[in-house]
Parts: sequence; C-alpha cells; structure tokens
Amino acid sequence: MENEKTLEEVRKIFEGDRFATENGAVIEEIGDHSATCSLIIKDSHRNAMGAVMGGTYFMLAYFTFAVAAIISLNRSA
Repeated sequence: MENEKTLEEVRKIFEGDRFATENGAVIEEIGDHSATCSLIIKDSHRNAMGAVMGGTYFMLAYFTFAVAAIISLNRSA
C-alpha cells in the first residue's frame, strides 16, 4: 500500500509524544495492525519501595496501543 510508513517514519511521527519518549519508550516493531514497544527500566520509573510504578506500565501500554491504532488507520485508509 502506498500509505504504509517505515519504522523510522513512524518513530519520527511519535517523537512528538514527549511524555512517552522522554520516559524512554521506544517503538521496536510495527505490523499491519500491531506495534511492539519497549522501555528500559530506570530508577525514575520506580516507587519508594523499589517496584516499577503502575503508571510506567500504563504509559507503555497506552503508547503501544496508540502506535498500533495510528498504523492501522493509515494502512486501511
């Protein structure tokens, strides 16, 4: 399809999602209706007890869903 974007193009688009990217979220792979994102856990992602904060998981899940949704919309347009 002519609407398909490369991984680098998608990464460039989502640089604007500063909350996710400044917290370390990285787009690893994109597919027809999918995306895989990752995050290296740092001390800033941990709570006072040393566990990963729940918001970190939700941020990564939300970011990944957003990437997959935008890719799906662009590819089906």
